[in-house]
Amino acid sequence: MEKGKPMMMIVLILLVVLLGAVGAVSFYALRLAKANQAGADTGANAPAAPSIQRLSIDQITKVPLTTVSTNLRVSADGSQNYIKLTIQVGVNNTVKKESDAIIKSLGDNEAVALDVVNGVLRNKTREELADPGMDTFQNLKNEITEKLQSAFNTNLIVDVYVVEIAYA
Repeated sequence: MEKGKPMMMIVLILLVVLLGAVGAVSFYALRLAKANQAGADTGANAPAAPSIQRLSIDQITKVPLTTVSTNLRVSADGSQNYIKLTIQVGVNNTVKKESDAIIKSLGDNEAVALDVVNGVLRNKTREELADPGMDTFQNLKNEITEKLQSAFNTNLIVDVYVVEIAYA
Protein backbone atom coordinates (compact mmCIF):
# COMPACT_ATOMS: atom_id res chain seq x y z
CA MET A 1 0.00 0.00 0.00
CA GLU A 2 2.91 2.34 0.70
CA LYS A 3 4.16 1.79 -2.87
CA GLY A 4 1.06 3.33 -4.49
CA LYS A 5 0.99 6.50 -2.34
CA PRO A 6 3.80 8.38 -4.16
CA MET A 7 2.24 7.56 -7.53
CA MET A 8 -1.15 8.71 -6.26
CA MET A 9 0.41 12.00 -5.03
CA ILE A 10 2.02 12.60 -8.44
CA VAL A 11 -1.30 11.99 -10.20
CA LEU A 12 -3.08 14.30 -7.78
CA ILE A 13 -0.49 17.08 -8.26
CA LEU A 14 -0.70 16.74 -12.06
CA LEU A 15 -4.50 16.91 -11.85
CA VAL A 16 -4.35 20.12 -9.78
CA VAL A 17 -1.85 21.70 -12.23
CA LEU A 18 -4.03 20.69 -15.20
CA LEU A 19 -7.15 22.17 -13.61
CA GLY A 20 -5.26 25.37 -12.84
CA ALA A 21 -4.11 25.66 -16.47
CA VAL A 22 -7.65 25.06 -17.79
CA GLY A 23 -8.98 27.69 -15.38
CA ALA A 24 -6.36 30.25 -16.46
CA VAL A 25 -7.09 29.68 -20.16
CA SER A 26 -10.83 29.96 -19.54
CA PHE A 27 -10.36 33.18 -17.58
CA TYR A 28 -8.23 34.70 -20.35
CA ALA A 29 -10.70 33.63 -23.07
CA LEU A 30 -13.62 35.12 -21.12
CA ARG A 31 -11.80 38.46 -20.66
CA LEU A 32 -10.90 38.53 -24.36
CA ALA A 33 -14.50 37.82 -25.35
CA LYS A 34 -15.79 40.59 -23.08
CA ALA A 35 -13.24 43.04 -24.50
CA ASN A 36 -14.28 42.21 -28.07
CA GLN A 37 -17.95 42.53 -27.15
CA ALA A 38 -17.35 45.98 -25.63
CA GLY A 39 -16.17 47.30 -29.01
CA ALA A 40 -13.15 49.23 -30.18
CA ASP A 41 -11.75 52.11 -28.16
CA THR A 42 -11.36 55.50 -29.83
CA GLY A 43 -8.01 55.98 -28.16
CA ALA A 44 -9.38 58.11 -25.30
CA ASN A 45 -11.55 55.48 -23.59
CA ALA A 46 -14.58 56.95 -25.32
CA PRO A 47 -17.71 54.88 -25.81
CA ALA A 48 -17.87 52.88 -29.00
CA ALA A 49 -19.68 54.58 -31.84
CA PRO A 50 -22.92 53.11 -33.11
CA SER A 51 -22.67 51.56 -36.55
CA ILE A 52 -23.59 53.67 -39.57
CA GLN A 53 -26.89 51.81 -39.97
CA ARG A 54 -28.18 53.22 -36.68
CA LEU A 55 -27.21 56.84 -37.31
CA SER A 56 -29.52 59.40 -38.83
CA ILE A 57 -28.15 61.95 -41.28
CA ASP A 58 -28.27 64.58 -38.50
CA GLN A 59 -25.98 62.44 -36.35
CA ILE A 60 -23.17 62.60 -38.91
CA THR A 61 -21.08 65.72 -39.38
CA LYS A 62 -19.56 65.99 -42.86
CA VAL A 63 -16.01 67.33 -42.97
CA PRO A 64 -15.00 68.43 -46.50
CA LEU A 65 -11.50 67.67 -47.74
CA THR A 66 -9.60 69.39 -50.53
CA THR A 67 -10.08 67.76 -53.94
CA VAL A 68 -7.50 65.06 -54.64
CA SER A 69 -6.04 64.59 -58.13
CA THR A 70 -3.56 61.74 -58.41
CA ASN A 71 -2.21 59.12 -60.77
CA LEU A 72 -3.69 55.68 -60.60
CA ARG A 73 -1.54 52.56 -60.72
CA VAL A 74 -0.39 51.68 -64.25
CA SER A 75 -2.93 49.39 -65.92
CA ALA A 76 -2.15 45.94 -67.30
CA ASP A 77 -2.05 47.41 -70.81
CA GLY A 78 0.55 49.96 -69.69
CA SER A 79 -1.78 52.96 -69.75
CA GLN A 80 -1.50 55.61 -67.06
CA ASN A 81 -4.70 57.23 -65.81
CA TYR A 82 -5.51 59.70 -63.10
CA ILE A 83 -8.46 60.33 -60.85
CA LYS A 84 -9.95 63.49 -59.40
CA LEU A 85 -11.92 62.88 -56.21
CA THR A 86 -13.69 65.20 -53.79
CA ILE A 87 -14.97 63.65 -50.58
CA GLN A 88 -16.44 64.59 -47.27
CA VAL A 89 -15.57 62.56 -44.18
CA GLY A 90 -18.57 61.52 -42.08
CA VAL A 91 -18.01 61.77 -38.32
CA ASN A 92 -20.46 60.38 -35.76
CA ASN A 93 -21.43 63.46 -33.72
CA THR A 94 -23.44 61.65 -31.03
CA VAL A 95 -20.37 61.57 -28.77
CA LYS A 96 -19.94 65.35 -28.68
CA LYS A 97 -16.58 65.88 -26.99
CA GLU A 98 -14.81 63.11 -28.89
CA SER A 99 -16.42 63.96 -32.25
CA ASP A 100 -15.46 67.64 -31.86
CA ALA A 101 -11.86 66.52 -31.27
CA ILE A 102 -11.88 64.31 -34.38
CA ILE A 103 -13.46 67.05 -36.53
CA LYS A 104 -10.80 69.51 -35.33
CA SER A 105 -8.08 66.92 -35.94
CA LEU A 106 -9.31 66.31 -39.50
CA GLY A 107 -9.14 70.06 -40.14
CA ASP A 108 -5.76 70.54 -38.47
CA ASN A 109 -4.30 67.43 -40.11
CA GLU A 110 -5.96 67.57 -43.51
CA ALA A 111 -2.62 66.68 -45.13
CA VAL A 112 -2.68 63.35 -43.28
CA ALA A 113 -6.23 62.64 -44.44
CA LEU A 114 -5.35 63.57 -48.03
CA ASP A 115 -2.25 61.36 -47.88
CA VAL A 116 -4.43 58.43 -46.78
CA VAL A 117 -6.87 59.05 -49.67
CA ASN A 118 -3.99 59.43 -52.15
CA GLY A 119 -2.41 56.21 -50.87
CA VAL A 120 -5.60 54.24 -51.47
CA LEU A 121 -6.15 55.75 -54.93
CA ARG A 122 -2.56 55.28 -56.15
CA ASN A 123 -2.92 51.54 -55.53
CA LYS A 124 -5.93 51.20 -57.86
CA THR A 125 -6.05 50.88 -61.64
CA ARG A 126 -8.77 52.39 -63.79
CA GLU A 127 -10.00 48.87 -64.55
CA GLU A 128 -10.32 48.07 -60.86
CA LEU A 129 -12.34 51.21 -60.22
CA ALA A 130 -14.56 50.78 -63.28
CA ASP A 131 -15.33 47.05 -62.90
CA PRO A 132 -19.15 46.84 -63.10
CA GLY A 133 -19.22 43.27 -61.73
CA MET A 134 -17.97 44.31 -58.32
CA ASP A 135 -19.14 46.66 -55.60
CA THR A 136 -16.14 48.77 -56.55
CA PHE A 137 -17.46 52.16 -55.50
CA GLN A 138 -18.63 50.96 -52.07
CA ASN A 139 -15.40 48.98 -51.58
CA LEU A 140 -13.38 52.11 -52.36
CA LYS A 141 -15.41 54.14 -49.84
CA ASN A 142 -15.03 51.39 -47.22
CA GLU A 143 -11.27 51.16 -47.75
CA ILE A 144 -10.81 54.93 -47.43
CA THR A 145 -13.01 54.96 -44.30
CA GLU A 146 -11.03 52.13 -42.65
CA LYS A 147 -7.68 53.77 -43.46
CA LEU A 148 -8.88 57.12 -42.06
CA GLN A 149 -10.12 55.38 -38.89
CA SER A 150 -6.69 53.83 -38.49
CA ALA A 151 -4.78 57.04 -39.25
CA PHE A 152 -6.87 59.09 -36.79
CA ASN A 153 -7.20 56.24 -34.27
CA THR A 154 -10.98 56.44 -34.01
CA ASN A 155 -14.13 54.58 -34.91
CA LEU A 156 -16.10 57.85 -34.98
CA ILE A 157 -15.23 58.23 -38.68
CA VAL A 158 -18.16 56.29 -40.09
CA ASP A 159 -18.22 56.93 -43.84
CA VAL A 160 -16.87 58.98 -46.71
CA TYR A 161 -19.20 60.75 -49.09
CA VAL A 162 -18.09 61.19 -52.70
CA VAL A 163 -19.01 64.66 -53.93
CA GLU A 164 -17.17 64.47 -57.24
CA ILE A 165 -15.25 61.78 -59.11
CA ALA A 166 -13.62 61.96 -62.53
CA TYR A 167 -11.22 59.67 -64.38
CA ALA A 168 -8.90 60.45 -67.27
